Amino acid sequence: MTGINDIYRIILPTADIVPTLTATGAKDYIATVSIYASHPEEYKNLFLERIYKKKKYIPITAKHACKLQGFPTNFEYHERDDIARKHFGNAVPIAVVEYITKELLKTLEV
Repeated sequence: MTGINDIYRIILPTADIVPTLTATGAKDYIATVSIYASHPEEYKNLFLERIYKKKKYIPITAKHACKLQGFPTNFEYHERDDIARKHFGNAVPIAVVEYITKELLKTLEV
């Protein structure tokens, strides 16, 4: 397994862009606190001290994955979290599908 102590990635709650979710169950987490810094080294130190060392992160749940992939809040997914997370890991984000569809229709002049 890659990462540090079985933690592959920790996504900050303020992130505008998130890494690709996978169906393999990578050890991805979401931070429960936000940090702000003006310099990369300061940011790194704050992250290690306030999030990593204090364990201020939780595993990504199906509910998180649903939101991260752009599905509506009322979207119904599998009742077992592990199965739902796998489904979301195999899904293509809604915004990506919309963009590709619009561009394809332009190309086809429909």
